[in-house]
Amino acid sequence: MWIVSAWPVGGNLPFELKPGDYTIGRSSEHPIVICDSSISRIHARLRVAELGDITIEDLASRNGVDINGKLTQFGVLNLNDRIRLGAVPCLITLERQLKSFALDDNSTHGGTPGPAPRKLPLDVDLSPPQVEVLNLIAEGLTEDEVASQTGRSYHMVHNHVRVIYKLLGVRSRRELLVRLKNGERTFEGDREMR
Repeated sequence: MWIVSAWPVGGNLPFELKPGDYTIGRSSEHPIVICDSSISRIHARLRVAELGDITIEDLASRNGVDINGKLTQFGVLNLNDRIRLGAVPCLITLERQLKSFALDDNSTHGGTPGPAPRKLPLDVDLSPPQVEVLNLIAEGLTEDEVASQTGRSYHMVHNHVRVIYKLLGVRSRRELLVRLKNGERTFEGDREMR
């Protein structure tokens, strides 16, 4: 089995999961390296048993580990489970590459990535804090105001905004707000918003 990323991130993903213990982090001292600012230096530990059972443990990371949409400290991973390490969406798969990856449907298959969607999907690719930041930005708040209102540091809010821009393929606040204003679909968890 493999752990693969839905994003082109620096590091050594895809990574083949053979029996053993693997720490995940953004520094090169870890067997699984993901170079993304949302990944802690020491983020999580994967354990692959001889029989193929896989577990993941959050090692007190700042942005957490999410398995199939649920934040967790420890969990068992199965084939085709969708995991998010920090803000990086990943998948446990039999293939080294993906044909497509969509966290909102069952269209994940091995192979090469499919074409990017035309619409602006704001679905479960966003963590709950990122959805909160996005909603406040959409209301017209600045990053400083969002930080003050949510109790997060400016840098954490700015990192969330960077991830939102990256996921949505926008380069500016204005471009994001124009897309939202034009009525392109957005989602909050399982609930559609307009």
